[in-house]
Amino acid sequence: MLDIQQFSARLSSLSMLLNPQTLTRLHQYYIMLWDASKNFNLTSVKEETEIIDRHMIDSLAPLSFYHLFPDDSTLIDVGSGAGFPGMPISIVRQDLQVVLLEANMKRAAFMDEVVSSLRLRNTRILRMRAEEAGQLAIHRERFDIATARAVAPLPVLMEYLLPFIRIGGYALLWQGPSAQAGITDASNAARLMGGWLQESLRVQIADRDWNHIIIPVTKMTPTPLRYPRRTGIPERRPVSVKLKGSEQ
Repeated sequence: MLDIQQFSARLSSLSMLLNPQTLTRLHQYYIMLWDASKNFNLTSVKEETEIIDRHMIDSLAPLSFYHLFPDDSTLIDVGSGAGFPGMPISIVRQDLQVVLLEANMKRAAFMDEVVSSLRLRNTRILRMRAEEAGQLAIHRERFDIATARAVAPLPVLMEYLLPFIRIGGYALLWQGPSAQAGITDASNAARLMGGWLQESLRVQIADRDWNHIIIPVTKMTPTPLRYPRRTGIPERRPVSVKLKGSEQ
């Protein structure tokens, strides 16, 4: 496990300055993730430097596109798992009000422990499925930003994320290079949900050839009330596929 000096040196590749308190909190989160992963499967990544690059830096790198994260925005991270990308973002950007949505009880409990230990007053955990939370008035079209990383195929993500976003807000989708093959289906699904795909943004990570991208999707019109559909339906029958018969 890397000490805070080694950890800080690795994060120096980010194009932003992190104050000592922020670095300490990120390092504490890294330690908690490392320790908890010994007992249950929080992350498939087991190598120390790769945990920092693949989880911490990959989550934080898009903050360099400052226009994507306006001051005092509300953000929901859908399918956070162990907290990525939402937890590192909430640690670095304390002005944001962040909800981490995760249905898995063990992972949600881990994130609760992180929020409590690091005293993240801007962050709360919501233990629900996206299909359920997206139909509740308290969450529906209430957020400026919705994020997701490696949760589901792009068309499915449109149905998961866009119901949460207010008009004028946007979804940010962390994807690998293979995502380009599904852009047409994703664009069709986004339009059904009231969204519009923007040009992809490349995310560079020092000494890595991962070629990750961020796909912004602007919310243009309200999402039809029938979306998201019941739990499990979005993944079994993505909206970009021409459906026969009822969508229910």
